[in-house]
Amino acid sequence: MQLTARPADADDIPALAQLLSEASMAVATERGGLDFLAREGVAPPLEDQLELWLADPATYLVVGTAEGVTLAMALCRLETLRDGERLARLEFLWVDAGVRQIGLGAELMELVVDWAQDNGAGSLDAFALPGNRDAKNFLESAGFSARLLVMNRRLGDGPGRSRRPRPPQS
Repeated sequence: MQLTARPADADDIPALAQLLSEASMAVATERGGLDFLAREGVAPPLEDQLELWLADPATYLVVGTAEGVTLAMALCRLETLRDGERLARLEFLWVDAGVRQIGLGAELMELVVDWAQDNGAGSLDAFALPGNRDAKNFLESAGFSARLLVMNRRLGDGPGRSRRPRPPQS
C-alpha cells in the first residue's frame, strides 16, 4: 500500500475538514472527550480555521494518504515558554480507524518531529485521553512519556453533572 505524508495545502481543506469532523465525533464519545473538545477543539466553520492554520508560520498541518486518499492528519503548533524555550504541541493526530496499524500515523509523526526540531523546539507535547490505550501506546512507541496529568472535578449543576447536597451553613 502506497503511504504518503506531506505538508497540507489549500487543496486539502475539504478532506481535512471532513477528517476533523469525524475525529471530533469520535473523541466526543471518549472519557474526557467533551471537555477536551470544549477547550482544545475547533469550532465550525472548520474550513476557515484550516485556512488560518495553513497561513500561520507557527502552525504545521500535515496530511496522510493511503493510495492517494486522504485518511490522516496532524496539527502541530509552536509556543514560547516563560524561560524562552520553544515547545511544540501536537494538538492532534488523527488516522481513520479503517487504516490504523499500517504506519500512516508514524509517517505523520516523523514529519511533525522534524518540523518541530527544525523550528527550534526543545520538546514536543501530545495528548491522549484517559482510557485511550491505543493513543497512549502509539505515543509511547514514538518516544513520548507522561509529564503531566490533568485532573478534573465537576462542579455544580448542568449537563453530565450531579449535585450533592451541601451541608447547612451555620
